[in-house]
Amino acid sequence: MSQWWRGEPLDSVDVYSAASGASCGFQFVEGGDYLVYARRLSGLRERIRPGFDGYRPLPPVLHTGACARTSLLEEALADVYLLPSPMAIISGWTCFFPIVTVDGLMSNAWTGTERSSRMAVDALVEIRPEGLIDTLGVMLSEGDGIRRQVSSWGLWKLGAAAAGAEAQLTHALDDEDRFVREYARQSLDRIKQARPPGSSSR
Repeated sequence: MSQWWRGEPLDSVDVYSAASGASCGFQFVEGGDYLVYARRLSGLRERIRPGFDGYRPLPPVLHTGACARTSLLEEALADVYLLPSPMAIISGWTCFFPIVTVDGLMSNAWTGTERSSRMAVDALVEIRPEGLIDTLGVMLSEGDGIRRQVSSWGLWKLGAAAAGAEAQLTHALDDEDRFVREYARQSLDRIKQARPPGSSSR
């Protein structure tokens, strides 16, 4: 453990999850950094040994799953931004943990790789949707190929709120990139569906 938000901070802990995704289990990969949402669970049991039907009860354990918002740390930027300051595991010792700010996310949306730019926009959609539309509109009309793809996708995620960039989305219907064209089309469809009957775009 590098950071801890609730309970007694420990340097290591066992977290249980179901063995398969079909049972809502979360599939951890060794060596990955994760933001884990876990709860204390009682009443679990484990098989005494393979091939036998006998079981023994387990003491209360920490449990997480695919529906608990547990995810790779790099994909949890919005959560990291919104969570309070974590508790240090060892007093006076600070370990690596990403410092997420709106300015940092906005900068990464403009200059990052396609993956990091998408993650930044995804976090901003949750954190600052009202301040993102103008930026995405500019990215869609003036950005490079990655920026246009990411911004059209981000405006689609914003749903009807993306009406603030409707002119850029309409222009993007003729973009050279088919992914930009498709997200623009879907965004405009959602805006149209959300508009009250008889009203027109401004």
